[in-house]
Amino acid sequence: MSDNNTDTLKGWLIILAVIFILFLAAVVFIFLFSDFAFFNTQGLSIKQRLDYRTKALTRS
Repeated sequence: MSDNNTDTLKGWLIILAVIFILFLAAVVFIFLFSDFAFFNTQGLSIKQRLDYRTKALTRS
């Protein structure tokens, strides 16, 4: 009986791990290939970057 419970727990842990990995991959993919200026700051000076981040973080 305990073997059956252990197998069920292992199954759920594997499913949760797969869902978590897929979620992380989706988040990384979205932020890597998005056009958010917060992440794409190549053309901005340091002052412009700081101003933009401050505005983005304080905006509600």
